[in-house]
Amino acid sequence: MKNPLEEFSQTANDYVDVTYGSLKTINSNR
Repeated sequence: MKNPLEEFSQTANDYVDVTYGSLKTINSNR
């Protein structure tokens, strides 16, 4: 059985990576 908290943490990490990546892209375009 998968641990839902672990799954959520992985999803949150992916989300943070995507958000942080786009923020860096926006900042480098200035």
